Amino acid sequence: MTIRWIAIVSVVLLCGCAGEPTPYQRAGTASAGGYSERRISEDTFYVSYRANSRTPGNVLCAYLFRRAAELTRRYGFHYFAVIRGPRQPTHRETRYPDALGTKERREPIDVEMPVPGEVFMTIQCFKAPPAPPETRVIIDAKGYLEKNPHPWK
Repeated sequence: MTIRWIAIVSVVLLCGCAGEPTPYQRAGTASAGGYSERRISEDTFYVSYRANSRTPGNVLCAYLFRRAAELTRRYGFHYFAVIRGPRQPTHRETRYPDALGTKERREPIDVEMPVPGEVFMTIQCFKAPPAPPETRVIIDAKGYLEKNPHPWK
């Protein structure tokens, strides 16, 4: 009876955890949810965030921008601009198109599909706002973090 009760409680706890959005955290492994980054040059970074399917898109983007602002401050910069993104990575899939109403055999085609629950962008950091005619939107990292202290709430 006790073993059955422990099994039931364990299943309920596991199901409860699976229903939660991914918290704001560093990714532990390649498949775990969280942020990761790669420094491309002195002032340029590739930032990505992977989350489970229960994490809304607006929260996912808030996580991504929060990490960009944190990186900007961590490396002694004050401003950042998004160079590429935010967007979803893609993977190649083979599809077999339907030939409706015919017995015709269709050749497989390769398509690129978005990877659900993952977004990335490339940012460039600045110590001072760039002079005009800068066409990108420049974000004050400290101001962003003050106005958006908890993207997960």
